[in-house]
Amino acid sequence: MLFYEALSPELADWWWSFRVENYHPDGEINRSIYDFSNFLNYRNTIYLRGAQFFHTVRQASGDSAFFSALQTYAKQYTGKIASGQDLLEVLEQTTRDDFSALKAEYFQP
Repeated sequence: MLFYEALSPELADWWWSFRVENYHPDGEINRSIYDFSNFLNYRNTIYLRGAQFFHTVRQASGDSAFFSALQTYAKQYTGKIASGQDLLEVLEQTTRDDFSALKAEYFQP
């Protein structure tokens, strides 16, 4: 999405609709690869639903806070193994937003 926003902004909405929304991704994005019987289900849930999660966070937090959170996350975990919970904590701390509803919508307990 960022590629299209930067280089072809007139195509960004089309790309999002065609590449993400068209496949109707659903499910929790922190599931194991072993939970899926085929690649398409895995792709739709993990990659496309994951893209929806980041898009939703960006829309809720605004570009400045969102990109600041990603930079903080990258600096804090460079060379380390980070968990999904680590990402959520950095997002909440940096943006100061409450992600309880998003956690319930996008993640398994």
